[in-house]
Amino acid sequence: MSRRALLACALALARCGPDIPLPDLSGAEEEVAQAVAQARAAVAAAPDDPEAWGRLGERYFDLEWAEEAAVCFERAAQLDPRSFRWPYLLGLVLRLDHPERAAATFARALELDDGYAPAHIHAGQLALRLGRREDARRHFERAVALDP
Repeated sequence: MSRRALLACALALARCGPDIPLPDLSGAEEEVAQAVAQARAAVAAAPDDPEAWGRLGERYFDLEWAEEAAVCFERAAQLDPRSFRWPYLLGLVLRLDHPERAAATFARALELDDGYAPAHIHAGQLALRLGRREDARRHFERAVALDP
């Protein structure tokens, strides 16, 4: 990455504020750093927009920055508490390292919209992992009923 591009990204990121998560971009390709800077700037410009937070979370999730993605999805869910999307995506981020929290977020997502089979599959897998066999069975049966 050129010094000029690095400086531009650093300045853009600094303007976004301390509440917007920032992963370690050292070694990141210029395009990645610029995309992160743009997504963070969108959040800074509209801090009450759940879509902006969600897009930033999705960017981080795609780049495997789970902690930063989780912060973004949690904020999006706070701003848009009736949306299934944010707790579902948060559950995906948390499922490997924080299975109890992930199970709770999938439960919240399914309270909002019980009709998405992949959410039931993930919730069922977590239930099995946590030793909750009856919960797992219920989720898998619902997933099959939704999408045989």
